[in-house]
Amino acid sequence: MKLGKVFLDIETIVDLDNPEMVERAKNILYEDIMYAGKFDEIFDCIKTAEAPDATEGDIPDFLLENEEDF
Repeated sequence: MKLGKVFLDIETIVDLDNPEMVERAKNILYEDIMYAGKFDEIFDCIKTAEAPDATEGDIPDFLLENEEDF
């Protein structure tokens, strides 16, 4: 079994020593998320990657239940 993760990939680089920049980036990130939702582009932000440190026990129960329904 090869384990991986599914995640939202929306990010920007900031200077953590600059609180104003961090706050602006948070607001812009929020706007980007709202824009993606409004124009049905959220799936474009969903990515997958291998998770080498993950274990089978890390898989949430709700994903293991009723696997045949998917």
